[in-house]
Amino acid sequence: MEGKRGQMPFEYMVGLVIIVIVGAIIIIGSTQGFGFIFDKFKVLPGQNLEAVVQSCNLAIKNGLVASACVEFKEVKLDGSKQYVNCEFGKIAGLLDKAPTCPSGTTTDARETDKCNGLYASGGKSIQSKICDGSILVNGKGCGAKGPTPFGIIFTPAC
Repeated sequence: MEGKRGQMPFEYMVGLVIIVIVGAIIIIGSTQGFGFIFDKFKVLPGQNLEAVVQSCNLAIKNGLVASACVEFKEVKLDGSKQYVNCEFGKIAGLLDKAPTCPSGTTTDARETDKCNGLYASGGKSIQSKICDGSILVNGKGCGAKGPTPFGIIFTPAC
C-alpha cells in the first residue's frame, strides 16, 4: 500500500495506537498497581475469597501460624471491602482443617490489633471510617461507635 507523500498507511496507525495503549497500561500499572485497571472488570466473582481460602489451606498445611492467624487480607465481600484472616467464619467453614493459633492471644485481640494498626497508619478519612465502624475486620466494625451487624471491635483511639 502506497500512501501519498507524508501520509502513514492505516496499518501503521493502528499499530501505533496499540503501542500507545499498551504503554499507558504498563505505566499506570507500574505506578498505581494493575488493580487500578483490572479491578474495573468483574470477571470472576468471589475470586478474592477463594484465593484467601486457598492461601489459608496452604498456611495451615505448612504450619505457618502468622499467615493463618495474624495476617489479615483485604477482600471484597457483600459489596464492601474488609480485612479477614483464616479465623473468619465464611473462610473457616471452607477450610480443610481449622487453624491452630497461639494460645496466648485471642481472635478478638488480633482483630483489635488490626483495627488499631489501620488507625495508626491511615489518614483522617480512614480514621473517621474506623471510628464510625464502616471498616470491617472479620465481619466486625472497628471503632467505638456503632452498632454494626456483627459487633464492634473497640478501638481506643476513637
